[in-house]
Amino acid sequence: MLACGGDSTLELSVDLRTDYVAGIEFAGARLIIDGDRTEEALTGSDSFVEGRRLFDLDGLDRAERRTLRVELLTATGRVVTSRDITVRHQEDMAVTVVITRDCSAVVCDSDQSCLAGRCVDQGCTDGTGELCEEPDCTTGSDCPMLAACSQATCQEGLCLYDVVECDEGLYCAPESGCVPIPVEEEDMGVSVDMGAPVDMSVPTDMGPTIRPFPDCPFVREGTFEVPSDAPPNYLDSVLDRVFETKIIRATDRSEEPIAVPPGEHRWSDPNRHPGHTRHAWNADESAIYVESGRDGVILDPQLRPFVVTPFDTEATDSVWHPRERSVRLVAADDRLLGWDIRTATPTTIAEFPGYRNLAIGSGRGRMSDDGETIVLDGLDVAGTPVAFVFDLRTRTKLGEIKVDTPSGYRWSTISPSGEYLVIVWDSVVVIHDREGRVVGEPWTSGRLRDFDLMLDRGTDIAIGFTTGDFPEVGDGLLARRPLEGTPDLISNRFFGAPHGTVSARATALPEWVFVSFRTATDSPYRGEVIAVHTRSGDVRRLAHTHDENVGDVGGIRASPTRDGRQIAFTSDWDGRTAVFVIDTEPVCEL
Repeated sequence: MLACGGDSTLELSVDLRTDYVAGIEFAGARLIIDGDRTEEALTGSDSFVEGRRLFDLDGLDRAERRTLRVELLTATGRVVTSRDITVRHQEDMAVTVVITRDCSAVVCDSDQSCLAGRCVDQGCTDGTGELCEEPDCTTGSDCPMLAACSQATCQEGLCLYDVVECDEGLYCAPESGCVPIPVEEEDMGVSVDMGAPVDMSVPTDMGPTIRPFPDCPFVREGTFEVPSDAPPNYLDSVLDRVFETKIIRATDRSEEPIAVPPGEHRWSDPNRHPGHTRHAWNADESAIYVESGRDGVILDPQLRPFVVTPFDTEATDSVWHPRERSVRLVAADDRLLGWDIRTATPTTIAEFPGYRNLAIGSGRGRMSDDGETIVLDGLDVAGTPVAFVFDLRTRTKLGEIKVDTPSGYRWSTISPSGEYLVIVWDSVVVIHDREGRVVGEPWTSGRLRDFDLMLDRGTDIAIGFTTGDFPEVGDGLLARRPLEGTPDLISNRFFGAPHGTVSARATALPEWVFVSFRTATDSPYRGEVIAVHTRSGDVRRLAHTHDENVGDVGGIRASPTRDGRQIAFTSDWDGRTAVFVIDTEPVCEL
């Protein structure tokens, strides 16, 4: 709080010491005091390794605990990195804030900040004092050597790196040497920079459509036996004789190696896609992610292998970024990576010291629709299972939830709006806000099975099958439930349970969900993939899945493109588990 004047107000000077390259990697700084007062300053191009004065302020009240955030800014105002500290401000004072480049991806708890690559008390501002740890160095020779164009220096026990000039058009990045000077433009295309805010008012361009999906003449009524058709060969297609849609086989178990970066690949069991709660398809439907044995494989628009992920699918977890068409987010032990499928290059987005075995909602979570938040779960430093929200725009780890009964925990995810954390247990669903606080009553009565989340006119809702806990209606009907609200039925039509899944991944069709059923179920739509209108209950029947027994790989789990034109599903049609794709466009062209 600022004082109006008088002798009781205090002065505060803030110096910055950093080994980020001034004039190139950052061009200005922002100081935020107690989350209230904001000051900005240009920094020029002189080195800040030895420290320079940036802010001289007055008119501040005394404070037993004052919080300061220093943000480094690019010339366009994007935040490169930031650091939070706390000081006791009872008299005029000067404080030095040190921001080291080895903290660029380290995420600390709310009462800590990163210094020299590790999380420390926020009261440790410059590496000295009783709240700081032992010094890293006494001279520059104690510091690890980096690129030849950089020189290690020891500043108050901390290793920082000064740089020399490179050839024209290049600058010295201490970790990698002389590299091209980055150019910031308004539209840089696809990147893995998760720090820039996303304008959700501009929709992702989905390309031209042939005919609005709801108007396509799919068969709607009748009971049909599953046709006894032979499956298509790898990359070939067959026509569903009942629904007239095309089914393409996207994966195989060929003995011949497939030449695909980063080397040879062979199809191996099981072949499947990510499931009904995640996008199998990237942001513009130009690629699809499938898993073959222990490998993750990206398929191109012709469904041919494009690149194999460098990550072991049993040790990592990954999802498509919903706005960046070439980027997948990867949770790997204590890190969150951005992996660009064009270059097959991973970039560290965040590190979480003290955590391990991180996953994205235990294999079922996804990102918010704007690509700014994600749920991670894993083990903390004590080995306790936890789940928490991570904000990629601000690089902030939000409220943490202890999973006290791990045997009952199933999965978690962020809501489409990014405002809710949804945790699914054996017999209850609990909704939390971003800070981990419980919202409303846990879902016991009115609990939904095999649901997915979607935005319905700006409201986060779940769509799934009713269970025995749903009041007075029994199992197997389709219902909708606001995350803050009470459930209601979509229709009184019986769909079947428990062998069905609901997918709301067709986000360009905001009132439609895609539902898949195994053959061995009591549904009138057994062995089919259907689309259901979430307000009228109207059904579009799309194709047969021809599954035999896919329980071991998680079921059919239909996953549509955002416009619903193609739907991936998993089936063991001929006893060999594969990913198939339904193409609805032949029907829509009639």
